Amino acid sequence: MQIAFKYLPNLTNLTLTFGAKHVGMQYERPLFGMKMSDAKTFAQCLRNTHQLTYLALPGNLIDDDLAGILQKGLMINKTITQLDLSHNKIGERGARKIAKFLLQSQILTHLNLEDNLIDYGGSRFIASALKVNKSLKHISLKLNRLDDKAGSKLCNDLEQNKSVIESLNLSSNLLANMFCESLSMYLKVNESIKKLDVSCNEIEESNAATLKDSLDGNPNIVEIQVRNNHFTEDTQNEINEIVTKNYLKNKNITY
Repeated sequence: MQIAFKYLPNLTNLTLTFGAKHVGMQYERPLFGMKMSDAKTFAQCLRNTHQLTYLALPGNLIDDDLAGILQKGLMINKTITQLDLSHNKIGERGARKIAKFLLQSQILTHLNLEDNLIDYGGSRFIASALKVNKSLKHISLKLNRLDDKAGSKLCNDLEQNKSVIESLNLSSNLLANMFCESLSMYLKVNESIKKLDVSCNEIEESNAATLKDSLDGNPNIVEIQVRNNHFTEDTQNEINEIVTKNYLKNKNITY
């Protein structure tokens, strides 16, 4: 990687997964994932790059320790605006390191943490960082272990920040009624969010009226996913109709 960064000074986009192809029955665990030495080398490269804006490291078995090493390079980096750490093994300590990065970052706009091991312990650090961060516009915590308490805190902290978040993906977690109440309060006061995905969670039909009321009061939301909760088909259709009206209105099209 040091050679690549040295001889590609204008590199702007990088997607990298450590592994081996076509191993078949010869599979060996050490063939896959980022190692400690890889992370240290990569962190050093991140300190020196001048053009890299998009970095994706999916499926590298990055755990809390490796996330901590990478964070040291990210803290020095002044160019990355989009960061993808999806499909890894980041848990509470790793999320805390990422939150520390968010606290000081003024240019990161996209953060993808899909399919990790982040639960309430890790999400509370990220939520607290989002109370301060003013640059992040798109965040995905899909396929983690966020429970009702974690989702509620995230929405409460975003509400306090009056954040500039434009898209929020919390699909496939363990979010339920307490989260929905906090989300509804957040949607009532936030003017930046446009896309929201809370599909595949545990939100009950009893919260449908609260959610619909908050969506009615927020004309900026033009895309929403609520499938695979505990809503009736009629409720899903009503929610989709509200957002469709917003979308058409933003396009100056009569509904």
